[in-house]
Amino acid sequence: MQTSKASVDVVLRQAGAADAAGLAAHAELTFRLAWSAFNRQQDMDDYCGEHFTPDAVAADLASKGVRVVLAESEGALVGYLKTVEGAPCLDLPATLPIEIARCYVTPAWHGRGVAEAMMLHTLKRARESGCDLLWLAVWEQAPRARAFYARHGFSVVGRLPFQLGQDLQEDLVVARRP
Repeated sequence: MQTSKASVDVVLRQAGAADAAGLAAHAELTFRLAWSAFNRQQDMDDYCGEHFTPDAVAADLASKGVRVVLAESEGALVGYLKTVEGAPCLDLPATLPIEIARCYVTPAWHGRGVAEAMMLHTLKRARESGCDLLWLAVWEQAPRARAFYARHGFSVVGRLPFQLGQDLQEDLVVARRP
């Protein structure tokens, strides 16, 4: 456990199997709040039904190389950041790449240092693990997220498809060396 000084105290800890149901609910809520206004309801329902059930999240948490850092304040989940070790990034050379697969904060907590605390924790852990490439996919039409990643040294290196229900979209791929 690590306490971070955001605008309030936030505790960061690694998620475990017992967190699956709560994380699934939070992940679906934050995903829908972020993207429902831009996508068809059926596509959102299909995606969430596949990725954010308690069983799907539990399986994910049990997967080799997957780590999820939870951000909590006074026992309430306010954000999470999921990484996948060994996930290759396009054709970029790397011995130990790590993908930031998800990074979401409850909207009421935006701008209060939660994402910053999770990112700094992840960058430190990446350096300590021997990671030589940290990368993620971000929607081109997400200026706040893109600015956040740019502030942390990520730059655009390519594009990847993203399947949301029946809608094939395209994300920017951003990367940096830890």
